[in-house]
Amino acid sequence: SAARNTNTLSTRTALTIMNLKQILALLLLLTVVYVGFSSAAYTGVSEDNDDTPCGTPCSSSRECSNEQCSFCNPDTYTCSLRLRKNQMNMTRTEIDRFVGAINRMKALGIYDQFVLLHAITYPEIRYGPVLHKLKCVDQAEKYRLSEDCLNWAHKGNLFLPWHRQFLREFEKQLAAIDPEVTVPYWGWGSGWPGQESVDPQVNHLFADYFMGGNGDPNHNFHVMNGSFAQWPLRYSTGLLSVLTRQFDGTVPLPSSEHVLAVLNTTMYDLPVWQGPDDKSFTFRNMLEGNVGLEGWIGPPFMHNRVHVNTGGCMNRDSSPNDPLFWLHHAEVDRLWAIWQKKNPGATYVPVDGPAPPGTLRHEYMAPWDGKFNTPDFHYWYRFQVAAPESTRTRISDMDVDITTLGYRYDNMDP
Repeated sequence: SAARNTNTLSTRTALTIMNLKQILALLLLLTVVYVGFSSAAYTGVSEDNDDTPCGTPCSSSRECSNEQCSFCNPDTYTCSLRLRKNQMNMTRTEIDRFVGAINRMKALGIYDQFVLLHAITYPEIRYGPVLHKLKCVDQAEKYRLSEDCLNWAHKGNLFLPWHRQFLREFEKQLAAIDPEVTVPYWGWGSGWPGQESVDPQVNHLFADYFMGGNGDPNHNFHVMNGSFAQWPLRYSTGLLSVLTRQFDGTVPLPSSEHVLAVLNTTMYDLPVWQGPDDKSFTFRNMLEGNVGLEGWIGPPFMHNRVHVNTGGCMNRDSSPNDPLFWLHHAEVDRLWAIWQKKNPGATYVPVDGPAPPGTLRHEYMAPWDGKFNTPDFHYWYRFQVAAPESTRTRISDMDVDITTLGYRYDNMDP
């Protein structure tokens, strides 16, 4: 009897332990976010590369396997660089295919992985607000020098190369769905007629068949028209559940004069690489929008101003929730490409010397640095952004002539 009671007690104890383990496992599952760039996000991207030479005759981009010339030019029907067009010059067919590819990415769950990846570039998102304050905000010197506290993509010198790679990875996913689709750009500061207008009769970017217009103030500024109306959000900072926009007319878009002033700045950056102390009047810092020239209305300036002007989802850390993000950042990338052409001897800095880990020109950029594959990568959430070895990207890989990366813009005038 005593033995039976002992066995029963042992069994109950074991079951209790098992139940506790199951509860803990369930709680863990509820707090774990898996971003499978090595599986779901890369599904459909061909690994075949027959190295089809540039200029090879083609009838479809599927016939162009050379990484640099992976696009079948519809004018010459030869394998060429991918062409990113001014959205004002897109045909209705091109718009429909672009919109269709994005909606397909959304349905497959791939789009939301890009949203989350952009959000976790902010250390306060990676850690959570409390731990971030303890580890970073209360330690100003560590904020500037610690890899843990580094913003991978904003408020520092990584802004341009990080977003260039981010755009390229997104464009690869579009091409996996429709190889004829590329990312267009929104020339908000070009001075070209109609670019700054939100009237769909003037600028078809905000038409029902394209991005749609402003959010409805009677429905919490939800976007109620367009190809992405009432788009559900999976990952969002700011407690937003569907796509929202709240155009802010008090923060006008950058002007063509602003753009020219930034492009005439010859220094890429100065040695205040990260953080709130960065008030340098350099190309990167001015284009990102952290500072502006005397007489400019702001802050915010330049790139930052477009996010604030559009409002809603675009004014959040999870800003790629609004597909306008991609056209906006294609324009930022185009301006960098123009600046690179104007200043062929100027490169990304820092090249060497003291700087936060992961910011020297020869170093890999997170998350394309392989570190997400390691078991000791622990933050507020547990991420698995295991980029394939082929996508490991150094900062210097992006600090090049864009044609070597396989794409070009239809207009390289400011």
